[in-house]
Amino acid sequence: MLRWRNTAMAIAGLLTLNGCAAYMPRDETPTPPPGFTGPPAPSGPSSQRLGRDGYPLIGAYPTTAGPQADQATVAATQARFANVAARAGPAGTARYDQSVSELSTLASTRQSEAAARAAEARRSTQELRDLARERQERARTP
Repeated sequence: MLRWRNTAMAIAGLLTLNGCAAYMPRDETPTPPPGFTGPPAPSGPSSQRLGRDGYPLIGAYPTTAGPQADQATVAATQARFANVAARAGPAGTARYDQSVSELSTLASTRQSEAAARAAEARRSTQELRDLARERQERARTP
């Protein structure tokens, strides 16, 4: 009994370790997952020191801030985006109001159609019940 128990434990242990083999690399050269194949994309100038591989050095904090946008660029951006809401037009334009009224009409039409079909189905169900009662009564009377 003890021998079978030890054999079963050994087999269970080997099967468990065999299941982990799929997660282990098959050779010594690591392959990075897709999307992590290179250094991060540059997001602008920075004083962060980078290593030979292009990644930031951990613990090497920037000593100065990156260059900021000059006043001319800021003014041009503000002028470009000023009064965007006013140029877009009012929120309730005629086309929008027309679409809303069309959809409201369509919704009310569909609701009335659904109510009519439900009433028809109730009538059909009642007719079938009445017909079934008649047939049962005929079957009872000899």
